[in-house]
Amino acid sequence: MPYRIVIVDDEEDIREGLTDLVDWAGLGYTVVARLEDGRDAISYIESHPVDVILTDIKMTFVSGLELAKYVHDRQLDIKLVLISGYKEFEFAQQALSYQVTHYLLKPTKLQEIHQVFRDVKANLDKEKAEKEQSLGLLSRNEEMLFMLRRQFFAELASGALTGREEIERRLQLISLPADPERSPCCLYAIRIHQDGPLPDPGAADPDANRILRFVRHAYKHEQDHLLHIPLHAEAGVIRMAALGLGSGMPDAASIEEIEEKVALHFDTVKSRLHAVLGTTSELEQVQSYACLLDLARPEARTGAQPEPVATRSGAASSPQDPDASRFDPLVIQKAKSYIQEKYNEDLSLEDVAEHVYLSPVYFSRLFKKQTGRNFTDYVTEIRMLRAMEYLRQPQYKVYEIGSIVGYRSAKYFFKLFKQYAGCTPTEYRNTLP
Repeated sequence: MPYRIVIVDDEEDIREGLTDLVDWAGLGYTVVARLEDGRDAISYIESHPVDVILTDIKMTFVSGLELAKYVHDRQLDIKLVLISGYKEFEFAQQALSYQVTHYLLKPTKLQEIHQVFRDVKANLDKEKAEKEQSLGLLSRNEEMLFMLRRQFFAELASGALTGREEIERRLQLISLPADPERSPCCLYAIRIHQDGPLPDPGAADPDANRILRFVRHAYKHEQDHLLHIPLHAEAGVIRMAALGLGSGMPDAASIEEIEEKVALHFDTVKSRLHAVLGTTSELEQVQSYACLLDLARPEARTGAQPEPVATRSGAASSPQDPDASRFDPLVIQKAKSYIQEKYNEDLSLEDVAEHVYLSPVYFSRLFKKQTGRNFTDYVTEIRMLRAMEYLRQPQYKVYEIGSIVGYRSAKYFFKLFKQYAGCTPTEYRNTLP
């Protein structure tokens, strides 16, 4: 995208000449305005985006130096190039104090103008790249912080995090000004009502993830000293946590206020969900705790876990299903979702570990500890289950299915399938009704 330049000169011939004779498009610019005074330029930049101003230093009402001072004092992200027929040193000195990029003297040579604006573009390109890199780093840091906060609550709710000192350390790490013994918290769910059949539990649900992103944005900022943290999206349900921050929440002896605030804040989000996405929703499974340590204690969590989500046929998810666990630490849930999305690709342990911001060794150990199986076995089981789904569809040939679910070698696929199912893929298809 070309940079936007404004040309300001009170002499029409010079103004038009600079516009027409310089190959602005070739230099990477587009002239968005030609103005005759600094006063006009100030009016223009107040309502239009501008990257560069090329201006005469002496004009009738507002000079180029005054225009430069205006840009400098307001810290506008605009490059200034001054052009003048005067050679007095004080002009150049003053221009430098306003961080003017270049100072040209009339009559200017076309070659000199080209060189100056090539330099200006090089600086703009560099600053743009640095800004994009900085924004990208900020975005990644925000995503990492969000993941760490989700992980914190998942470990609290699962009993994996119980010590006061460790909880305090983690709170500092994730920038949450809360006290383990005084800050009330709450686990709850947002039930989303949508038309059509529910996806199978554990299956990828793009709508649920889309709604999770919407809810995350709606609850982005602290409200009434209460921070809401989306934890997990599944078919028709968004799992949430809420934490009282700072000194604005009541003492640990009172938790009614956190429930009132959760309900009040949800009413606003509910209206937004309906207005923007056309969905109806309700608050359910609200479980409040006087403090974080209460959430961490096993006896306080009795009844806090939601019921298993029914499949389309009405049967609850079986614990033997690889996707049935709803309460793994969130980093494992994220890893499972990634595997389910990428299972048919050349997926490695290193790829998944990088996706969840863990080292491969630590991720492998954590995955085994939380799921009871190693990474390779889990990927194999996902692929075998998907292969069985494809075998139910006669349009797919048996020898093609191995490639579809991620195996380059049909022979190796047949071997793994027989180990998993106790029969070959062909035999499995022949037993289907």
